[in-house]
Amino acid sequence: MNWDKDQIFQLRQEGKSFREIQKLTGVSRSTLSKLFKDVAWSRHISVEKNRTRVAQSREKMLKLNMVRKIKLDYLYAKAEDDAKREFEINKKNPNFVLGTALYLSHGDKKNTHEIRFSSTDLHLHKIFHQFLKKYLIKQGEIVKMQFVTTNFEQKSPITQWSKYLGLPASQFYVYSTKSPLIKAKRLQKEVGISILSSTLLKKKLMKWLFLLVNEKL
Repeated sequence: MNWDKDQIFQLRQEGKSFREIQKLTGVSRSTLSKLFKDVAWSRHISVEKNRTRVAQSREKMLKLNMVRKIKLDYLYAKAEDDAKREFEINKKNPNFVLGTALYLSHGDKKNTHEIRFSSTDLHLHKIFHQFLKKYLIKQGEIVKMQFVTTNFEQKSPITQWSKYLGLPASQFYVYSTKSPLIKAKRLQKEVGISILSSTLLKKKLMKWLFLLVNEKL
């Protein structure tokens, strides 16, 4: 292919990238790379363009993160507003109060991204799951189960729990731990942990706990 070397150098001096020169002249980027391989000022242009691209990418990422934060702040505020409204509707319902109170006594309040309900009592998990399905869970959200045990070799009651809770065995996970957070002498049998991963639902549930504790009887 015939091409004008002077034109190519002129375009490069104007700050054009190899991709841009290729579009204007039809000369491949590999050919352009060989042509400017030992040209110092061309390498300087490449360095500056890379810096510009990095700066633009960083600026774009900051804007995206800002948009995401604004969106999340809106969703979190809406979740708390919805929680207040739903609490007023359901605060006289004994099943709603029971489920909220169960989490008050057995639930994790520190984790901001997950609802985590812990108990050795299968029946309490059943009550809490019914509460979740009626008042919190939407279509597509999945409750997972963890078992924490000091004896990993002992037979796990996953089959019984799976059938009773109506959850497939694939949603159960067994862990053996000697964590200082769990005192083996107090762990007489498996501790089941019902887990629902959702920051929005956790915010709503925590709002219910706050409203329940501060509700005037």
